[in-house]
This record gives sequence, C-alpha cells and structure tokens, in this order.
Amino acid sequence: HGQWYYWDREWTTDAMGALVWTNAPEHSCRWNFSKSGYMGQSHLRLEPSNDKTVVKLGPAFGLSGEVIDAATKKGIPEFVLNGRYVLPQQQSAPGKWYDYQRKTFRDGKFSVYYENPLFGGSDKMHDWQFRVEADGYESAVSRVIRDAERGTNIVFELRPQPVPQISVAAPSGKQRVTAAIALQPAAVGARRAVERQR
Repeated sequence: HGQWYYWDREWTTDAMGALVWTNAPEHSCRWNFSKSGYMGQSHLRLEPSNDKTVVKLGPAFGLSGEVIDAATKKGIPEFVLNGRYVLPQQQSAPGKWYDYQRKTFRDGKFSVYYENPLFGGSDKMHDWQFRVEADGYESAVSRVIRDAERGTNIVFELRPQPVPQISVAAPSGKQRVTAAIALQPAAVGARRAVERQR
C-alpha cells in the first residue's frame, strides 16, 4: 500500500504524453494523473501489461454566475459558495458539504475552477451541486449540474430572511451567560438525516 506524493513514485510523460514503466510490479497499481488545464484522474487502477493503456483527461470543470436578491434583483454584496459531488447512482443522496470547499465571493458574482474531482476513485466523473449562503438571506441549492455542463453559467436568487436578534444581559463576576440554539426543520422525510449547518 504505497502513499501518494513520494517523489520516487512520480513521473512526467514525454512530449507525446507517453510513459513507460519497465520494472513495474506484477500487481495492479492506483494512479493519479494531472495536467494544468485538464480534469485529473484520481485513484485510477491500472493493470500491468505489455500493451498500451490510454488515459483520457477531459477539460477542467468551471462554473460562473451571479447571486442576486430575489426581490430587488441586485447583486448580493458578500456570500459563500460551497460545492459537493453527486454520483450517478446517488442522485437522491449526494455527497456531504465540506468546509474546505467553502469560498467567499463579493459583488454578486462568482467563478470556480476545479482541476481535481471532489470525489476520487469513481469509474465515471461525478456531477456537481452548489449551495450559496449570505447573511440576511435563506440559503439556496443549485440543481444538479452535469459534468458535461463544464463552463456553464447559473444564477442564484436569494430570498431575504431576517437575522434573529437575541438580547441577553451582559455577563458579570456572578452572572455567567450560556447560549445554545436548536434548529428543527418544518418537515423531514423518513430515513432522511438532518445535516448540521454552520
């Protein structure tokens, strides 16, 4: 079980994109392939062979668009965009939202660019989904964006949502302040989990 990013296990192809490993082991190996401007292949299993194996890299995934106020149609001054993967066989249960995918944008416009999949090791490239959050607005989730739609443009319309105002007495030497919050959706379907939000 090798580890990624060992320098003696990294190679660069020649000008024609070819690579020959003459002393390869007899068992299969998993590979990462990457090139600037292309969508990399991650954890791809290849069997040793005297025949040529062809690995195809498609274009990188890009998405741009706008985030506007649903009432005024003006751009939201500042918002956060988050992405997750959607596997073909799991359209009803996409991947989780991870904090490391969160990116802050301003002035109602965003543009994201990925040269690596959000989910590695799948035979087919996954589809994508995005969520937008902004202070004073309800969050919004995009439709599932097919991998074939790389480079598309979408618009999020956020509905204003007042921020709760909670007043508490200032803490003192004898008076401590403890705060907690519990959120309960109006309706949750059977066998559906409630995801914790930031």
